[in-house]
Amino acid sequence: MKRVVWVFILLAMALNVDAIDTKKMVKKILKGSSDGGEQVVSITKYKQFTSLHDRFIRYVDYDVDGLKTKDALIQSAKVRQYMDIHTNESTFFLFLSVGHDKRTEIIAKEDLIKVLDAVKLLKTKCKEDVKSGKPIKCFYVTDDGFKIGYNVKGDTASWFFTIEGEEQSFKEDFDFEQSLKDIRTRIEALKTEMQ
Repeated sequence: MKRVVWVFILLAMALNVDAIDTKKMVKKILKGSSDGGEQVVSITKYKQFTSLHDRFIRYVDYDVDGLKTKDALIQSAKVRQYMDIHTNESTFFLFLSVGHDKRTEIIAKEDLIKVLDAVKLLKTKCKEDVKSGKPIKCFYVTDDGFKIGYNVKGDTASWFFTIEGEEQSFKEDFDFEQSLKDIRTRIEALKTEMQ
């Protein structure tokens, strides 16, 4: 176990992850998972991107409207476009923040596209699961740990996604699929403007 922690610390130092984040990640590793095994925390795509060196980057935030949940109103939703000023290449992330402590989930553009594909399958499975009458939980999880899915109780399903691992339930009238499509369209438009 000690060897794993030291390897992780050395990796974090090599990637220039700041000390606070390193301490948080080491604590998660030491805490272990609920099933008694060790929990290995990977570095997210956002951390990997922001830890790269020897380049000039500027970024612009674009607000996203209309994202609401049942448990908490998303206080801040924005697409952040990072641009390498030498190559004109752009990288996009979606930032979702909730709660008074502004818990934030950061989703890479490529994961957002995978989530949209997963939602189609989840909606189909949800219709089948509601008919079963059994309590069922089904979700899709990205490489970085963002989850989107549903819980079936009786003959109803409630949908959720996670912000820093905590489930946020959708409002019943919230068309999350359309909201994600709108965000994808916004990102594609920003990419076109750059060309």
